[in-house]
Amino acid sequence: MRKLIFIVCFCILSQTSFGQFSYSATATATATVSSTYTLNYTGLVGTSSITTLSDYLNGQTTSNYATFAIKSNIPWLLEFAANAATFTATGGGASTNMPCSVASIRVTGTSAFKILSTSTQTLNTGNRGPTSTSGNTFNIDVNYNPGLNYNGGTYSLSIMYTLTNQ
Repeated sequence: MRKLIFIVCFCILSQTSFGQFSYSATATATATVSSTYTLNYTGLVGTSSITTLSDYLNGQTTSNYATFAIKSNIPWLLEFAANAATFTATGGGASTNMPCSVASIRVTGTSAFKILSTSTQTLNTGNRGPTSTSGNTFNIDVNYNPGLNYNGGTYSLSIMYTLTNQ
């Protein structure tokens, strides 16, 4: 009987000792973060008017024509191009052949205007961050210089702005 009690105790004790082993496992967490950017365009000036002889001969600059505000988690590139080679004449005897190249654009505070064309050009570049990041919010100036080659009237032209990664 003692042997039987000893064997039963031994079996019970040996089973409880197995409970003291430890096991571990690892898991890998995966997250996919996509590139994202947004562009907010705010027109500040509704219409630019060329009214004096000096405007016709030297061009007329409208400062702070519009504001761009960009949010991005990657470095960005903003490009622009005219949607048509000529302005649309919308009234007042306007010429139907005024080219988009009579207009030019620059970032406010820079010196060189970029002549508008149907070919894509870089307007500005910037860094990741919210609109409060330096350079992610900026204004543009527009210059119109038709010379004396086109009738007076009302003209319009669409400009495409494209935001991409650098």
